[in-house]
Amino acid sequence: RPQIMESELEDFFLINDSISNVRLYPNPSLGSFRIEFDSPKIGISKIIIYNLSGDCCYTSYGYSDGTHFNVKLQPQLSPGFYIVKVGNQTKKIVILQPK
Repeated sequence: RPQIMESELEDFFLINDSISNVRLYPNPSLGSFRIEFDSPKIGISKIIIYNLSGDCCYTSYGYSDGTHFNVKLQPQLSPGFYIVKVGNQTKKIVILQPK
């Protein structure tokens, strides 16, 4: 039985190359937010969050119906400014301190 490499699996299921018009709500956020976007495909997208120094703070895969997915950061990121990367699209988000 042939082995399937993780990179091959990503190439098959990821819709990153078809994502456009990314929007984040709410922004600022307390750690949970919705990523909305346009994509003609249904599948999985890789989500990466970087701090402003360029360090990766969060990586996850989200299943999408081609319009959105929800993110709940666990553990919570420190309050501050971050860059969310979905496919080839990047957006800024502000994470606030929970009350």
